Amino acid sequence: MAFDATCPIAAMTKYLGSAGGGGSAAQVFGDSDGVQYVVKFKENSQGLRVLANEFVVNKLALFLEVPVPQGAIIQIPVELIGVTPILSTGRGTTGPISSGPHFGVRRLINFWRNPPPDALSKIKNKDDVPGIFVLDLLGLNTDRKPEHLIILKPDYNHTVYVVSAIDHGHCFGVPNWDITIEKKIDVDNLQITPGLMECVIGANPFKPFLDRLAQLDKATIDQIISQIPADWGVSPEERTALGSFLDIRKGKIGDILIKNKNKFPHWI
Repeated sequence: MAFDATCPIAAMTKYLGSAGGGGSAAQVFGDSDGVQYVVKFKENSQGLRVLANEFVVNKLALFLEVPVPQGAIIQIPVELIGVTPILSTGRGTTGPISSGPHFGVRRLINFWRNPPPDALSKIKNKDDVPGIFVLDLLGLNTDRKPEHLIILKPDYNHTVYVVSAIDHGHCFGVPNWDITIEKKIDVDNLQITPGLMECVIGANPFKPFLDRLAQLDKATIDQIISQIPADWGVSPEERTALGSFLDIRKGKIGDILIKNKNKFPHWI
């Protein structure tokens, strides 16, 4: 399936409750079709840049075919905010929730968050794991922890699992990056994640994702970045800097991986 650089816009019709832990106080909503989303608000206590990070990295993941939930720009009707106290009072955020635009990802069901390392040994999509490392290096993710992975437990088979990556608010070095991001092009931010390292297997496990990364041209990068909502506070200069960073950074990933080959016990 061809990559679609455009981001869908989803209007919420129902509040379903808290998404659980996390500093961004994400909440769960549903749309008129019954699709559920985990939503981070403009008013989250970590700042607007978290939304831009989530948006851009979600689109990059989909381009690279890394397993992540589908993202969307989220709109919340004023009427729904008015009848939902946690939204109208802004509990857990910097103030009352606005109608948007916010950012959300489709809610995954029947999952196990913060999986222990031995759970990762049972995943059936080990071939996807190298892509998570490529994505994290490209996006300069500084916050890949076991709790930022989700293990899906398919109803039809409870003996195997599927891993998906979530939570990309702390990408590009720090949540609140600026035009100086271009100075971080050569940063080696490979993170040692127990259980995930062992899922990289074989003689050339990163090749499919590096091949896709090589196809990520500047026009696609700019198209993704251009869709960041103006309300999220990313200036034209910062958009330009981020685009330049990603365009040059993509050529560094293979060398960073080779430098760290000894940290992957099954990369032969």
